Amino acid sequence: MTVQPHLPRRALAPLLTGTLALALTQPHSQAQANPVSPLHPANYLARGTVAQRSVATMPVLPNSAQMANYLKNLHSTYVTDQFKGKLPLSGNVFAYNIPIHTVNSKDPNQNYEWFYSFDHRVKYQSDEYKKLMGAETPVRIPLPKNFQIPAGGDRSIAVYDLGTGLWRSFFLVQKTTEGEHKGRWHYSSGGYIKDARALAGSGHSLQLTGGSSSVVGMASELTQIGIDEVLAGRINHAVSFTLPNARSGYSWPARQGDGNLTDPLAPYEGQWFRINPAVNLDSLGLRPLTLMIAKALQKYGGYGSDRNIWCMAANYEYDTSQTEATQGNSRWYTQVQAKYGQAPENLHDFPFQHLQFAPKDWKGGL
Repeated sequence: MTVQPHLPRRALAPLLTGTLALALTQPHSQAQANPVSPLHPANYLARGTVAQRSVATMPVLPNSAQMANYLKNLHSTYVTDQFKGKLPLSGNVFAYNIPIHTVNSKDPNQNYEWFYSFDHRVKYQSDEYKKLMGAETPVRIPLPKNFQIPAGGDRSIAVYDLGTGLWRSFFLVQKTTEGEHKGRWHYSSGGYIKDARALAGSGHSLQLTGGSSSVVGMASELTQIGIDEVLAGRINHAVSFTLPNARSGYSWPARQGDGNLTDPLAPYEGQWFRINPAVNLDSLGLRPLTLMIAKALQKYGGYGSDRNIWCMAANYEYDTSQTEATQGNSRWYTQVQAKYGQAPENLHDFPFQHLQFAPKDWKGGL
C-alpha cells in the first residue's frame, strides 16, 4: 500500500476550543451491534503477543538521541507552513486509524455484506485466502448494519468474528454502485488471521496469516489506543503510530514497508522504540493523555505502522458509535476529553528527548 499525500485534516489538528456534545449518553444501535472491542482491557485480544512484550531489556542504538530529534522534526518537511515546528506528535481520531467491528457469525441475527476484489494485489493469493476474503469470487462477510467506512485516510476496516475466531482486514473499501456487483463492497487489498482466538499468550508477532491490508502486513489495529483502556487510566500494550515518512525497508515484526528515506537517522516501519525506563515520567509535568501514552511506551514500546506524509500521530481506536456527520459525538470527546481535559489530537508535550530505538529486527523481550 502506498499512502497518498493529503490535505490537513481535523484528526491531526489540535482542538483548542469548542463545545462538547455531552448529551450523548446512550450508545447508537450501531454500537450495540459491536458488543465487545478487542481493545477493551478486560478482553484484550493480543494479550501475550509482541504487543505486550517487555522492553525493559531492549538493546538501544547509540544514536537514539539523534534519531529521536530527527523524528521530532520530520513533520516540518511535509506540513504546511502554519504547522512547521509545531506538530511533532498528534493523534489519528478520524483518519488513518482503522475501525474494528466485532461480529458473531454464530448469531442467527447477524447481518452480512458481500465483499470481493479483482485487484492485482489479490490475484496471486492462496486458495484459502480467496475463499476467506472473497478474492475473485464474492463472499459474505459478517458486519454490523450501517457500518462505517472512514471517509479520510485509507478507507480501511477490520472485522473480528467471535464465532469462528477469524480476523479479516480490508484496505480501500468502496461500495460498488453499478454493474453486476452493485451494492457489494470492493477492496483493494486485505489480510487475515485464521484464528485470532489463539493469539493470547502465544508470543505472536501479529503478522497476518495471509495477504496484507496495511503497509506493515500486521494486525496493527490491535496496537491502536483503546477508548475503554484510556478511560480506565492505563494503556496495556505497545502503541502504533503513523510516521511522516520512514526509512526505506522495514524492521521485524513488519513484513514490508513503504518508507523512502535514506537518512540513517530515519526509523524503519516496524522498528521498536521505547521511553527510557530510567526516566520518572510523573516528574515531567506531562498532560494526562500524553503521560498515559508515554508510560505505555516505557513498558511495552511502540513502532511506526504506516506513513502519512504529514506528521507523527498515535493511532486511536476508531469510535464505531459515531457517524461521519457527527464526529463531535465521538467518545474521544464526550468522555475522554471531558475526563482528562486534553484533546486526543493535542500531544505536543510528548517527551521525544527520552525516546530510545532498538536495532533493526529486534526480536527479544517475549
